[in-house]
Amino acid sequence: MKAIVVCSNQSQLFDDPTMSKLIFARIQLLLQEPPGMLTFYEEHLNGGIKVDRDNTFYVGDAAGRFWSNELLKANCERVLALLQAADYSDKKYMRKKKNGQLEESDAATIIAKLKPSDLRNKFQRDFSDCDHKFALNNGIKFYTPEDYFCRLPHMKLTIDFEPKKVGLEPIALDITDGMIILVGPPASGKTFLCKHVFKAFTRVNQDELKTKDKCLRVAKELLQQGKNVVIDNTNSTVAARQNYLALSKEFGVKCTLVFLDVSKDFSLHFNRFRKLVEQPGHQAVPQVAIHTYYSKLQPPKESEGYERFIRITDRTFPVQHTPISQMYLP
Repeated sequence: MKAIVVCSNQSQLFDDPTMSKLIFARIQLLLQEPPGMLTFYEEHLNGGIKVDRDNTFYVGDAAGRFWSNELLKANCERVLALLQAADYSDKKYMRKKKNGQLEESDAATIIAKLKPSDLRNKFQRDFSDCDHKFALNNGIKFYTPEDYFCRLPHMKLTIDFEPKKVGLEPIALDITDGMIILVGPPASGKTFLCKHVFKAFTRVNQDELKTKDKCLRVAKELLQQGKNVVIDNTNSTVAARQNYLALSKEFGVKCTLVFLDVSKDFSLHFNRFRKLVEQPGHQAVPQVAIHTYYSKLQPPKESEGYERFIRITDRTFPVQHTPISQMYLP
């Protein structure tokens, strides 16, 4: 049996009661282990019959493409030629006027006035890559509308970040005492390390304590009590790190710098993961916070004076993957 399934996140579709019965948009099913909408279709709208993914394809325009000028010009000319060659005489079209009213429109007349340059903005850059990722997550073939309907030259699609490659060579962290200063962007796994790896250390975090001064004061009190301390802040500047380094020297404890030298895509991916799998006290941050970190980062150096310097990358981060964290998240 063959079928066409429409997947959309456009809430306006629900303005039409008839349409809302046919299209299952705005259902937040990514919290389930398999990709959401196609799984929902299989279980609730297809009588439990599994989709034959080997013989299924998905067509979408959000593919993460950026068109070169040469390809942009050729595609605009090709699309316009296809539009001009089509026969619209047996079809009726409506367009919305500025006052919101609908009026009958003659497609051929509109197309006759078009020039290739009028179509440039339609192709210059995709607003997202979520359609491509949807197909990848579901294990089905993917086409853009230009590929499938217009037979335009195929543009090779790329994915900048492969979540399944995170943690392929996890680092062993054997820090047992003293002070740990973490350096890394938001959503890079700093708090994860505190909770799952540095269990013998008391965590100091500015999101909870609110000010830098209070973080320093609490860290000093903990060292006075003979406790091990881990500083769970971005610590992106030399000045921020030096304050804690000086504190460790004051109390004569070993200071280890752990630099989460991960890609921006790593941080953006796990920030999206936070948004899908919310945990108390561990919410997603605005993306601008991640971009700001990278723009202001002063990369730490061993010469700053640490007893140990440990660098963690995308590949060496000791991640505990879930089915969702391994997906391509839009």
